[in-house]
Amino acid sequence: MKCRSKIQRLDQQAGQQYRCHPVWRHIAQSLQGPSHVKDGTPCQDSHRVRVHGEGLNSTLIACVGDGAGSAKHSAIGSSIACDTIIEHAVEFLTGQSLADLKLDDVLLWCEDFRRRIKLEAEQAESTTRDFATTICTAIINNDIAVFFQIGDGCIILGNGSLTPDLISERGLQAAAVRRLSAAGR
Repeated sequence: MKCRSKIQRLDQQAGQQYRCHPVWRHIAQSLQGPSHVKDGTPCQDSHRVRVHGEGLNSTLIACVGDGAGSAKHSAIGSSIACDTIIEHAVEFLTGQSLADLKLDDVLLWCEDFRRRIKLEAEQAESTTRDFATTICTAIINNDIAVFFQIGDGCIILGNGSLTPDLISERGLQAAAVRRLSAAGR
């Protein structure tokens, strides 16, 4: 793998080719949106990033949960969603290759999230819909990238031009969003 940086390192002569080890770096921030500021509602988003493995065999796992502003415990729901996805992805990658990941595996992860939310809702004497969230997930290594989302999020891949990779079937209408806490698949 050749580094594609156009920045010359101090230890590199002009035009010299060199090899590097891939290093995953990430930056993340959740911000309170304008409507939340106006209404005095806190930010209900969550994000988790984990690098599993080392060097050339490392895999980046990133999950973003966008808690539904209309759900009173969505901040907790988005946090549980991200924690659950990261936990299951790490567990999966500890024993298998990312290339072996199937849709059924991801659906089981989502079912576990629903189970955890149901328990949380029972303890809070609330409904699962009060923990509603959407998620966008990326799992990437040197050879393969896997993306999945539930809800109205958008995953954008960029290499010169940015185009949405995964788009909600029903568009971005808030009333039409199927959130992760909804019943069924």
